[in-house]
Amino acid sequence: MKAFAIRHVGIASEDSAKTAQFFIDNLGAEYVRKLPAPRDGMESTYVRFGEEQLEIMQPYVEGEGTIGKYLAKGGRPLHHISLAVDDVDALEKDLESKGILLIGKGIVEGNKGFFIHPKACGILIEIFQYDYVKDKESEK
Repeated sequence: MKAFAIRHVGIASEDSAKTAQFFIDNLGAEYVRKLPAPRDGMESTYVRFGEEQLEIMQPYVEGEGTIGKYLAKGGRPLHHISLAVDDVDALEKDLESKGILLIGKGIVEGNKGFFIHPKACGILIEIFQYDYVKDKESEK
């Protein structure tokens, strides 16, 4: 199982609108959408360059939630990279069999994913399969 594309690059920001606007005004990015993530205490603004996207994440409250805590600890703006795969279940099983720590497993908006903990290689990596629920239903 291999990743076939970079899904997006995640950037932590105290002001996602300002950061997104910089990419739009100065580098020709296109606004995609704003996605609230109350469970994680943050919201994300997505901008696109062709097929590739940036996810610009902002905490609802400074120092709280996933990104707020990350920034408060001195986290760098590059938070994670996200890779798209064809078979998330097979890759999850393979990585776990190698003793690689996986976190944040779940299904969001019909897509399934998880994160490879940064202890594995120094950066947080998100693994994602689009349309996971739809694909599983069509297999029945």
